[in-house]
Amino acid sequence: MGKLSVYDNGSVFDPEVLNLTEDDLVEKFAAGVSLVTALSLSISYPTIAAAPHMFINAYKNVLAVALATEYSFPQAENVKEFLKDPSKFAVAAAAAAPVSGESGGAPVAAAVVEEAAEESDGDMGFDLFG
Repeated sequence: MGKLSVYDNGSVFDPEVLNLTEDDLVEKFAAGVSLVTALSLSISYPTIAAAPHMFINAYKNVLAVALATEYSFPQAENVKEFLKDPSKFAVAAAAAAPVSGESGGAPVAAAVVEEAAEESDGDMGFDLFG
């Protein structure tokens, strides 16, 4: 004999309610927080859930103003240096990347250059309107 429904203090529930785990509750709570955050951001209403996103968006706006004008602040200097000469940072990123195997990073770099050359021939004489 199976359970059809559960009665508790005047409320009737499905039997699936009895099978909820703590992970299910955490997942439902996280989904609710995500919806509250999305709603808060869309109507520009500050909540604790939306605050980190609002600060990041404000930083991006201030950074965009600093890049478009002569105004500068210490965090914007790194971005301005990157935009002036991205190759300096590409060398630093390649040196910091973990290298697996004995071959080193040179074959990987050659493969990337070779792939870029192949992709440039992808239009085969056709343009957007032809």
